[in-house]
Parts: sequence; structure tokens; C-alpha cells
Amino acid sequence: MNDQELVNRRDFLGIGMGVLVSGVVAPALGGCSSLVKKKKANVLWIIADDLGYGDLSCYGCQDIQTPVLDGLAATATKCGRFYAMPVCTPSRAALLTGQDPQALKLESALVGSGGWSGTTPSAPSFFKSQGYATALIGKWHLGYSGESVPNARGFDEFFGFLGGALHYYNHTGRGEHGQIGSLQHNGTPVHQEGSHTTALFTDRAIAFVRGQSASETPFFLTLAYNAPHYSQGRKKGEELPLDTYLQPPQEVLKLYAQDPQNPTLRELYSALVHDMDQHIGRIVTALKETGQYDNTVIMFMSDNGADLGHGGNSGNLNGHKGTLTEGGIRAAMIVKPAGSQMSGRVCDQVWDIRDIFPTTTTLAGLKLKDSRVHGSDESPSLIGWHLGRRQDTPRHFKYGRERAVVFGKWKLHGRLGADLIEKLSLYDLEDDPIESQDVSSQRPDIFRKLNDSWKKWYRPYAEARLQEAELALEDNRGQVERASTLPDGAEGDKAKAEAARGMEWAQNNIAEQKVWIEICSAVAP
Repeated sequence: MNDQELVNRRDFLGIGMGVLVSGVVAPALGGCSSLVKKKKANVLWIIADDLGYGDLSCYGCQDIQTPVLDGLAATATKCGRFYAMPVCTPSRAALLTGQDPQALKLESALVGSGGWSGTTPSAPSFFKSQGYATALIGKWHLGYSGESVPNARGFDEFFGFLGGALHYYNHTGRGEHGQIGSLQHNGTPVHQEGSHTTALFTDRAIAFVRGQSASETPFFLTLAYNAPHYSQGRKKGEELPLDTYLQPPQEVLKLYAQDPQNPTLRELYSALVHDMDQHIGRIVTALKETGQYDNTVIMFMSDNGADLGHGGNSGNLNGHKGTLTEGGIRAAMIVKPAGSQMSGRVCDQVWDIRDIFPTTTTLAGLKLKDSRVHGSDESPSLIGWHLGRRQDTPRHFKYGRERAVVFGKWKLHGRLGADLIEKLSLYDLEDDPIESQDVSSQRPDIFRKLNDSWKKWYRPYAEARLQEAELALEDNRGQVERASTLPDGAEGDKAKAEAARGMEWAQNNIAEQKVWIEICSAVAP
């Protein structure tokens, strides 16, 4: 046993005894668990929306103060190599199921239609089966009706909005004044315009945890802020006041804006992040006041990388939201296990959002056995137990025309150009976090290993997507035929144009899917 392993073992045993006292993860220590009455741990997931890797002061941010999250990181574990998906819908799908977004056909952000369908494991359903009260407060973005809404997916309580963006004060889907009703409680519209959503969602979260304290029922709470996401996306060439897109409380904006009447986009964004941090402090206080803090697993995360066009910052990483660059998928993540006494641990092991569900169940003292879950239990790396553990597991990503594999310090990244020809590069992230130097020629062994790993992972999805694209093409052909029978005129011309565009899209989609099939089938030289 080397010195590092000895340190890890002592560290683990110290933590383990602290956990044993709470009776949360005591089964990991064998027969000693029978000496303590086990109590199920509460679970609190807090999700920031579009928070950049460089937007918390504990991650090196210089212009935003986040003392609550800094304090949490100082007493828990801060993760430096945690990966999410590049946009919100696939991230949230992976979070709640532990599955690849491709398996759920939720690979991109939903825009007004579509959603989570079929039978699949879910974190809220699992915790509910274990006697937990379950709630989602805030953003959903996994579907709009039927089986794709929160109450149909295992949440007892849902207070929030179904779409991707929300005005912070009038609570409309795109920020237009007068269109009230985007908020709902268990399917019933809620009208609380004038209340800032960060405060409103926090109030509801505090009421929920206090209620569960009174009932002594363990809880699984997902608090999904819309901060610091834009309320309305900026369009090219659009010249509107910047507070059209971001609306922090004025009293907080005064702390960041040199001229509060004419703030910059970064100042608006910074105020939203600081405000969210302060409200997270209110939740922590409520947990402590009710005696639930020590017995609560807390995970704070961002759902993807920074949106540079709306004030975010990727820190020392390359790229941004909506891409498979490090700045698009590496995200902030802070983990506080229940019952543990920790001090500022930094975990640099690679893991991703698919691992959160299985990891959380272990940290809560539960056992998850479901072969459909793709993620792995990463609790050993979070509480300092590394012995006998694989340190490197390839993490596979696919988004649009991009693909990536992260494996330890290595990253394989590919992108199809407009001509559907792929540029594929290998990066050493330890030496080159901005992904500027392709080292594939120096390490052909690593290049081949990661490339083959990704092909094996994605091939079943590629074949399924090609079949779907071919069916879509047949459907589009029918639309073109029906439109051709319409008389000339405004409505007929419009229908014909839409059918033609749909046909073109379907044909392009077929061509792209065939390229992915070829990539997955190619034999390495």
C-alpha cells in the first residue's frame, strides 16, 4: 500500500465512522450497522441553469461573490471534472434517469413539443418507492403534457414551469408582458406575478422541507432554478434593453452595476448568480433549523456550460453551451454527503450527470438495482475511498454534429462540417484545457482506443436514428403529395413551401445519419 492509498484509506475510515453515527451509509461497514438505528437520508438536488464553469468564486471567478456555495464547497466536495450535457433537456433527462439522452430520444432542447415517453427508471419514482416524499420546484423542460410531465414521472409535488425559459417577474414563457400563466402547481395555473422566481422557488422549497420535518418523512427534492438563464433569448440584430433578457432584483443589481440604470449584461448575470447563492443560504438555514441538515445529501450543479451570449463565463476552458467543448459540458458540482464531516475535498476524477442518480442512492443508504441505468455509482471517489477502483472510465457524448469521449486526461472530439466530413482531434486536457493542440499523431494508441470506444457506444443509436429518419422521409413524401393537390393561393402556396422544406430536412437528415453509420462502421487503421 503506497502513501496515497494509506491517506485515502484513513480518510475514508474517518468519514465512514462519521456516517455510521447518522446510520446513513453504515451498511458499507458490515455488521457494525446493526448497532445503529438506520434513518433514511434526505436528498436535495439544486440545479442552476446555464451557470458557467467560471461563474462561482470557489471555481476561480473574480467578479461574482458566492459565499454560500463557497462555504458548502469548503465543508464538502468540489468536483473539478464533472460533466453535464451541452444543453438543458438532455442533461435533465440524464440526471433523472441515469440513462444516455439518446436512449430517451431527448438529445436536444425541446421547443414547445415532444417529451419524455415510454417506461424508464427515474429517480423520483425510485425514491417514492422507498417511502420518500418527492417534489420538483422550478424548471422541468422534459415535456409538456400526458406522461411527460413531472407528476406523471414520480414527483408528488410540482411547482414550476414546463418550458425552457421564464421571465423572472411576470412568469411568462418568453417574457412578453400580459401572458401570465406559465407557472403551475400540479397542473393548475398559478398567478404570482411580481414575485422574483428565485425567491419564489426558494420559498416553496423551504415550505416543503419544513413540512417534511414535521411529518418525519424523508424527502427527495429537486430545486431547479431558472437562474441565471435568460428569460428571452437575444436575436441577431436585435436592439432591446438588456433587462429584457435578464431580470435580477434591483437591490442585488446595485451591488454589481456601476450604473444600475444602465447595467451591462455581465452585471445583470452576476446579480442573478449572487442572488441565487443567497437564497440557497436560506435553504441551508432552514435545514439546520429543522435539524435535517446533517441527514441531507446535497448536490449542487449546473445543467451545462456557460451561455456566453447572455453573460456567462467558461473560466479557463474553451467553448460554451451548446457544444461538446470543455466549456460546453464541464460544469460546477458540489456534493455534501449526509452525516459526513469533510473539509474542502476536491475530487478530480472524471464523472458525469448520468452518474448522479446511482451515486445519490448509495449516499442516501439505499440500493439501486436496475440494468437500464447507464450511469455508475461514484460515491467512493466523493467520500475518499479509491482503493480497488477504476480511476478511468470512458465518458461518451453526442450532440448534433459533434461527438466526444473523455477518458482521464484525454479527450477525443469530432465535428462534422457542412460537407459532412469529420474533423477528429485528441487533446491532453491536463496540459491543454483550451483544446488547442491535437496530439493524435503523438498518441495513436489513445486516439484509436477512444475512437473505437465511442463507435461501440453509439452504433446502436446510429442505426435506430437512421431507421427513424427513413420513416420521417416517407411521412414527408406524403405531406408533399397532399400539398400538391391544394389549389394555388396563399394557403396552398404556404402548405407547399412547408412540405418542401420538410422534405429537404428529411433528406439531409438521412444523409447525416448515414455518415454516422459509416463512422461507427469504419475499421481503425
